[in-house]
Amino acid sequence: LNISAQAEQPSATVPENLIGGGAESDTGPLSVNLAGISASSPDPGETVSVVIKTTKAIAGLVDFELNGSTVQAVPDPDAAVPAAGAADTRQYLYTLTGPIADGGLVAKVDQYAAGTFSFTMDVTNTDGGDSSTLSGLPFQFKVAPVAQQALVTVSSDSSSEADGSVPFSINAVSVDTDGSEFVSEVSVTFRLLADRINNDTGAGLSVVITDED
Repeated sequence: LNISAQAEQPSATVPENLIGGGAESDTGPLSVNLAGISASSPDPGETVSVVIKTTKAIAGLVDFELNGSTVQAVPDPDAAVPAAGAADTRQYLYTLTGPIADGGLVAKVDQYAAGTFSFTMDVTNTDGGDSSTLSGLPFQFKVAPVAQQALVTVSSDSSSEADGSVPFSINAVSVDTDGSEFVSEVSVTFRLLADRINNDTGAGLSVVITDED
């Protein structure tokens, strides 16, 4: 008696709506629970494999975690390697061993990363030498941006009344260095102490910017 193996069509779900991922993290990777995503086979004897696809830019910011194992993306091995200086338009692939229970897939988003992250998912059931695949199931999640407090340092040199000026410098930089934030404005406020400065000083006070980056 010879019975040929026949793979069942995969059972897979992805949410129709954008998955909310909360706000960006400033203390390490952000874990986003991807509720509504599942992949399985009606035949428990079949092997379930899942391939999630995205762009290079997103792949550099997001890993996936399933059953305690973290998976990073790799370039599509069947795609042509871009020439030197050319944009890398290859798909980047995460390969996971299923099944995936609803709520079991977690995205690990890099510190300070935010935005909408888009993917497609292929699910393949394999039974012996036969396989069945569902391709191109789309899903997205969003992480809200949070402006981080800038790192500010102030220094000054000593001077006397005869100098007529007090040189000082202000350095303000963003702690988020992925290019999504920048220091847009620096406001300087002076407070004159009445018991230490002549009352007429305020009228002659001015600020001269000698260097601005």
